[in-house]
Amino acid sequence: MKLYERCPICDEGFLNDKAYESIGAKRCPSNDHRFTMIIKGALASIIRINDKLSVIWFFGSALTPYIEVFNSDRNLAPSIKIPFFEPDFSNYPKLIEKIKTYVVFA
Repeated sequence: MKLYERCPICDEGFLNDKAYESIGAKRCPSNDHRFTMIIKGALASIIRINDKLSVIWFFGSALTPYIEVFNSDRNLAPSIKIPFFEPDFSNYPKLIEKIKTYVVFA
């Protein structure tokens, strides 16, 4: 996965995420969606689909790349891993539908 200079969903410039500055997190300032990219250590991209569902793509770690889907509250349900695929942010609604399909059949 490439490092983005701007949010791949809405093309807004990234802001440094003060809460996670030590790990190089950058986030989109949009209120319509939440996209965070962590650029230190194991490269990861985080999308918060809605108030209840988040997705993390883990790249560049010693492990095989994988995708983890979890409840944003993290207290209500365990996370699940779905098969890895390269995210295509150019069609955000299609990406969300693909993730939901994997979750249904996981």
